[in-house]
Amino acid sequence: KFFIEYANSSSWEPKRLDKSKLTILDRWILSRLNNVVGQVTLSLEKFDAMRASQVLEDFIVQDVSTWYIRRSRDRKEDPVFFEASLVLWNTLTRLLAPFMPFVAETMYCAINYTSVHLTDWPDTDTLLIDNQLEEHMGILRKVAEKGHAVRKEKQIPVRQPLKLLKVTVLLSSKEVIKDRLEELVPVLKEELNIKEIEWNTNSGSVEPVVELDTTITPELEEEGKTRDLAREIQDERKKIGTSIMTKVLVIAPWIPNNPDLLNWLKKRTLSESIEKGDKLTVREV
Repeated sequence: KFFIEYANSSSWEPKRLDKSKLTILDRWILSRLNNVVGQVTLSLEKFDAMRASQVLEDFIVQDVSTWYIRRSRDRKEDPVFFEASLVLWNTLTRLLAPFMPFVAETMYCAINYTSVHLTDWPDTDTLLIDNQLEEHMGILRKVAEKGHAVRKEKQIPVRQPLKLLKVTVLLSSKEVIKDRLEELVPVLKEELNIKEIEWNTNSGSVEPVVELDTTITPELEEEGKTRDLAREIQDERKKIGTSIMTKVLVIAPWIPNNPDLLNWLKKRTLSESIEKGDKLTVREV
């Protein structure tokens, strides 16, 4: 649904996958996908359908839905995302076909003109496999999980940005992530809504240790309120049945003073204008 909505609304046309333009998230999900192809194939060749289906379920729920799609929701204007998603879509539906024949057929035929059951079983593309990247992303997700736990404990929602996250990892783990740090840090910053990340090492706990600076400055508070307003505007858009690419006019009892935040809010909510008024009102242009 996510893929079809945005692909249709942006008039996207399928093109050959340019591996040089893939983001780190794309490279990771395609690496995971091809490892899953190998695991499912091997399990089925051994007549172990339970193992094969468990591998698929874990991949779809934990990797595709919980991480890749959620971290890609702001990429609705990025054609590279659609190219990577098309590879993911076509391969995953073929893997699902023996287990969920009717669901797989419905998914596959949404963008293809033949039956998924008439296609070949997918081969593993070893050129797309990066086991080291998968290990790096695993460390990143552990850090994110612990960061969310601290936010929950302190009752600070993710929409409220925070200044600093300190991460302490094993020396060996630091070496593992060092060469990917520049690529991984933006993903972690977006996931936890953090401005800065400080990495430290020790020789103690195997698990990463995180520490959040929970001081909320006026600037951070304004950004948090802006994110809350963005969510409220999006909710109103849904209530009035506005399509995802339709521009709207917004009146709100509070708007940010920071012009950068106001511009971000307009872009985020596809608002032609946002002005002050008595109550929140959203209408199509």
